[in-house]
Amino acid sequence: MSELIIELERTTLSRERIPILREELKTGGLADGRMAIGDITDAPEMVYFLWHDSGEVPVSMIVHRDSLGDAAGMRASAREFLIKWRKRLG
Repeated sequence: MSELIIELERTTLSRERIPILREELKTGGLADGRMAIGDITDAPEMVYFLWHDSGEVPVSMIVHRDSLGDAAGMRASAREFLIKWRKRLG
C-alpha cells in the first residue's frame, strides 16, 4: 500500500477533522496502511483508532470522543497514536 487510507466505521465523528488527522500522521511518519476509526458500542463516549498494513502488526488505541472535538485535540490524539505505533513496530 502506498498511501494512508482513513476509513470511518460506524461513527459520528466529523469527516471535516480527517484531513487534520491525516496531516499529523503523515508528518509523524505514518504515510501508508489503513486506519479505521469507529465508535465503541458499549462505551459511546469512546472512539477507537485501528491501523494495519499488509504483513504488519495492527496497532490500536481508544480515545475519548471529546478529545477529537477540535483541531488541537485531533492533533494530540494523532501524536499519542504515533507514539504507540512507533513502540509497536519499532
